[in-house]
Amino acid sequence: MLQGPLFGIHVSSLLFAYASFALACVIGITYVLLFKEIKAKHLGFFYARLPSLQVLDRMNQRRDRRSAGSS
Repeated sequence: MLQGPLFGIHVSSLLFAYASFALACVIGITYVLLFKEIKAKHLGFFYARLPSLQVLDRMNQRRDRRSAGSS
């Protein structure tokens, strides 16, 4: 069973899916942190080091399109 011809494809698609979910989690957390900073009008640590909300939104949309196309 673990030596079937589709096992390698199965494992690589699982790794891609987990990586995609991890990337979505990181992008989502950074978006929320940056949004909270902007909303509180306290532009400090995250504002200076993270990309804009538009860039984070585009990154997440691109990730969504790629993961939807692979399933």
